[in-house]
Amino acid sequence: MNTQYQNFGEFLQRKRTEKQITLRKMAEMIGITAPYLTDIEKDRRNPPEMEKLELISQILMLNDEDKTTMYDLAGKKIGTQRGTTGYIYCSDDFGDDAVVAYDNGLTAVQALNNGQVDAVVIDNAPAKEFVAANPGLKILDTSYAEEDYAIGMAKGSSLEDAVNAALKELKADGTLQSIVDKYITAE
Repeated sequence: MNTQYQNFGEFLQRKRTEKQITLRKMAEMIGITAPYLTDIEKDRRNPPEMEKLELISQILMLNDEDKTTMYDLAGKKIGTQRGTTGYIYCSDDFGDDAVVAYDNGLTAVQALNNGQVDAVVIDNAPAKEFVAANPGLKILDTSYAEEDYAIGMAKGSSLEDAVNAALKELKADGTLQSIVDKYITAE
């Protein structure tokens, strides 16, 4: 953790003033009252929840190092599935100390429900299933990362046309959706 700040409130106040954002304006931008923000900056209240921390990061345009410092000072933990790109992104962006790796998405979501972590980074399709099955959870309005998936083959492969045709057929007849429905569940 970066030791140039005594606490989260000091970090927020210094970063806010560096960007020349008034306390009142910052409070309005993150959806809290100015007195509440004053209490956070004076270390009389705990740091806000994860969604507001992400908003603060965006407003202040924090670099990766400052984001890691902010999350460390806030004491927030992010749950991910071990070995996934979500785990890699979070570890890189927020540091290993802020990330808790679980064997699967269900265990990460259970940890969120039990208060062991403050947020979970997971692919969108399973996230929707977990939110549907767990009242009180929600998906943030902004994406953390966008990923594209592909099938790799040698350039000029004779399989290219066959694979594209098969994928088109699987999508058209609903097979792809049935695979998603079967394997991407909240269980």
